[in-house]
Amino acid sequence: MGGSFVDSYTIMAVNFNLIAPIYDFGEKFFFGNLLVFSRNRFLNYSINSSSVLILGEGRGQFLNQLLCVNQTCKVTVVESSTKMIQKQKELIPHKYLNRVSFQCISIDDFTPDQYYDLVCTHFFWDCFSQRQILTFLPHLTKILKKNGFWINSDFVETKNGEMNLNFYKIRILYLFFRLTTGILTRRVEPFCKYAFKNSLQLIDYEEIRPNFIRSEVFKKVA
Repeated sequence: MGGSFVDSYTIMAVNFNLIAPIYDFGEKFFFGNLLVFSRNRFLNYSINSSSVLILGEGRGQFLNQLLCVNQTCKVTVVESSTKMIQKQKELIPHKYLNRVSFQCISIDDFTPDQYYDLVCTHFFWDCFSQRQILTFLPHLTKILKKNGFWINSDFVETKNGEMNLNFYKIRILYLFFRLTTGILTRRVEPFCKYAFKNSLQLIDYEEIRPNFIRSEVFKKVA
């Protein structure tokens, strides 16, 4: 493999350090347990995975659950925020830490040195534009083993520009993250559309909240 897989593309610096201390509180305040449930909804697909890649893990709640459910897997966490990784290490039981490789880098600096049975992206792609997803995803699917799983959770944009309450919630989120982290993205791209074009077949999904939050599982078929 060797070398960053997106050497020709550089993303604008985005920094989640400012919101790391209040991230869990904000999530709980605005969404209750919806996001936690959506991340953990398909943990059963991780049971037989020996190598797992998590992109943008946040404060480590999903990572903690994964390590408890799968007692033998090795996990690579790619997270650009130093303070988020610090929170992850504080949350994870010490006995599990030797199974986790923390890489505090942005996705365009990630240099994969292995293939993975499972890739997890929870509320990750909503930080990226269509152009960025088209750049990163083909390289990431190449390091997922054939018949490996990809678990994804994210918000859902309303169809045909319908302006309902969920639409405005997403707009407020983007405004908040634009001001605090530097994210320039303005809408959630449908991951399914890009997954299908990169040898990923949808095998399971659930709308945790209809037309707002969706969790899905893909399998690499080629």
